[in-house]
Amino acid sequence: MINYRIVKYVGLFFLCLIIISFKQLLPSLFPINHFTYAIDSLITESVQQDIVNYVEQLPEKHSLSFQKLAYKIQKKFSFIEVVAIEHLAPDIAYIACNAQKPLSIINNSFVLTKQGCLHNKDIFLSLITEQLPDITLPSLEKDITESLLTVMNAIDSIVFSQFTLSWVNDTKIYLYDKGHKQFSIIFNKNQLPDKELLNHCSHIKQKLDEQNIFTTTKRNYVADIRFKDQIVVSRA
Repeated sequence: MINYRIVKYVGLFFLCLIIISFKQLLPSLFPINHFTYAIDSLITESVQQDIVNYVEQLPEKHSLSFQKLAYKIQKKFSFIEVVAIEHLAPDIAYIACNAQKPLSIINNSFVLTKQGCLHNKDIFLSLITEQLPDITLPSLEKDITESLLTVMNAIDSIVFSQFTLSWVNDTKIYLYDKGHKQFSIIFNKNQLPDKELLNHCSHIKQKLDEQNIFTTTKRNYVADIRFKDQIVVSRA
């Protein structure tokens, strides 16, 4: 007695093998004559065109394997995280490029991505970069950017909509209040401000504001949270 269910699954299995084999043979059977592109909308149109021009000007582009072509694109454009290439038709290849995700603006010139890489700010659309938190660093050394990435991943992102971060060194990191320019918080990379500490600092700022300290003294006040179980407020 024939088990038709087994026959069905065996048939599907061999059909899949045929399809996979056919796809592997496509490049040799039908050489690529044309490329179409889908490039991440985070990137400016001029940079998108640079990627297209690079591929189109490769002398060996029609004979390269998809894997090698993807590698070349990523090597040339380091801000590209993923390149996916597949057949759209027998002689047409579809190239999709996804960019690394921007995390912050560094020194008003560079974008720090979630992958911990620095890229020129002009690569990304201004509509995107204008929404990123501004951060000031003393240098672009790798150990500093890696430490910054750790800090940013540990602190609630809403904090960066309220404060501007300035990294002086590992033990002196400032959060400058955007609403009250005369108020800031100082911490170090090994003692990050959690929600409770930030709430305490907010109450301190509110009390100073209620006493008209900011308007009468015109002085800057710093809430230092680097001490154990206390916050020290001083005039800067």
